[in-house]
Amino acid sequence: MKTLKKNLPMILMILLGIALGVMLIIDAVRLTEVIFRIAGVGLIVLAVVMVIRYLIDRKDGEASLAPIFTAVVAFIIGLVLAIGAQMIVEAGSTLCAIFYGAVIIVNGVLKIAHYFSVKKQGAAVSAVVAVSGLISVALGVVMLIYCTQALKVLGIVLGISLIVQSVLDAIGLFMGHRMNKHNCIYDTSGDDSDYDLE
Repeated sequence: MKTLKKNLPMILMILLGIALGVMLIIDAVRLTEVIFRIAGVGLIVLAVVMVIRYLIDRKDGEASLAPIFTAVVAFIIGLVLAIGAQMIVEAGSTLCAIFYGAVIIVNGVLKIAHYFSVKKQGAAVSAVVAVSGLISVALGVVMLIYCTQALKVLGIVLGISLIVQSVLDAIGLFMGHRMNKHNCIYDTSGDDSDYDLE
């Protein structure tokens, strides 16, 4: 249970990577539209929350106009994303490719950071995790370079790469877990003073 708790963020990343990869292969354009609509609705909700907080603060005499300005900007951007997601995706496949390239680079950086974080704690972790992160960063850079290609093709390539990366991460996690179990069996780090006969 302790091992599962420690590796839960990595397991969730693997599952998310596989799910996202499958969805990208099926229909990258539609997935992007859905993401944009969700982001738009999220910004609209954020704008409403900020207005409510502004009204509460104004009652207490602590109101500032900055949240209202931010709320208006968030509401406008959210409305554009929620209503015009299809048009934005069709017109901006290059922007979408840049978006996915950036996402996969961030994903790779997080994997590398996770590898070094676990290593720093002294726990056993497979180098496959770091290699997987480096491949993610490399693929993200390639996507940014060739972002003018069709979103559909990039979606298929990215979907396959995400699934491969996730499988590699799962292998790395499994190998790390086995290494930890092996180290526990042959642990000789006990205090020698327990066996002092003098």
